[in-house]
Amino acid sequence: MGAYDDLTDALAAQGDRAGADQCYRAHLALTERAAAALRSADPLRLAVATSYSNLAYYRSQQNDLAGAKQFYERAVAGFSDLEKRQSGTADGRAQYAFALKRLGAIRITDGSLDDAERLYRTALDLETAAVAASPASVRLEVDRTLTLSDLGLIAKKRNDLAAAARAYEEVMRVRRQAFDADRKNTRHWTLLASGMVYLANTYSAQGRHEEAISLCREAIAMSNLLSADAPYRLLWQVEHSRMALVQALAAASVSIRPTERVALRRTALAELQTVKRFIDHTPDRNLSPSDRSLREDYRSAQAALEALPRP
Repeated sequence: MGAYDDLTDALAAQGDRAGADQCYRAHLALTERAAAALRSADPLRLAVATSYSNLAYYRSQQNDLAGAKQFYERAVAGFSDLEKRQSGTADGRAQYAFALKRLGAIRITDGSLDDAERLYRTALDLETAAVAASPASVRLEVDRTLTLSDLGLIAKKRNDLAAAARAYEEVMRVRRQAFDADRKNTRHWTLLASGMVYLANTYSAQGRHEEAISLCREAIAMSNLLSADAPYRLLWQVEHSRMALVQALAAASVSIRPTERVALRRTALAELQTVKRFIDHTPDRNLSPSDRSLREDYRSAQAALEALPRP
C-alpha cells in the first residue's frame, strides 16, 4: 500500500489533482479491504494502521480536517491495538506517535484541549522511550521537542503561562545543545530560532519583557551564521524572529515611562521597516501560509505601535 502513498504524493506535487484523488480512492479501498480481513497477521495490521495515517495526511492536505480526523482515529486505534498485543515495532511506534500528534493538532484546532493534551502526552511517552532506547540519537531527541512545543502551545491556550514557559525552556535546552554540536545543521538552526520565538512570546505574556527582548535579539543575531545564498525559509525565519522582537518591544512599552517608551517605539519601528522591506520583495501571488502569517503579524504590530500612548 506504500506505493499508493508515493504515487498519490507525486501526482499531487505535479498538480494532477484528479490523478492523486484516483490513487487516494484506490488506496482507501485496498486499506479497508485489508482492515476487514479476519485474524489479520500483525504485519498486515501495522500496514493498515500506517495506511490510515497516510490517508489522513492526504485529507488534511486537502483541508478536509473532518476526513483527516476520522482516519487518524482509525490509525491510532490500530497502533494502540498492536501495542496491547505486544506486537509493536520501533518504526510502528514512530508512525503511532505521528498519528497521535496529527490528531492532537486537529483537536487543538477544534478547541478540545484536554483530548489534545492526552494524545500529545501519549506521543511524548513513546518518543521518550525511543530516546531512552537510542540515547546517542540527536535526531530522536530533537524530534521529541516538537511534541513538547505543542504541549507548550496547549498550556498557553489555557493561559497556564508558567507551564508553557517550562515546556518551551526544555525545548530550548535540547535544541540549543543540538545546534551547538552542529552549527551547520540548518534544521537545528531553524528549530532553535523558532523555539526562541515561542519562549520569548511566553515571557512577554508573563511580563518578563527584558528576557523576551533578549531572546528575540539572539534569534535575529543567528542570521550572522547564514550564508549569502541561504534558502528563503531561513530568511523568513529571521524576519519572523524580528517580528517577535517588535511585538516584545511593543508589549514592554505599555508599562514604562514616556521617555523610555519613545526610545523603544523608535527601535520597534526601525525593525518593522526591515520586515516591510522583506515583505515587499516577496510577490503577492501564490503566498504560502507562512508568508500570509508574516503579513498579518506585520499589520498587527503596526497597529499595536500606533496604539501606544504618545508622550
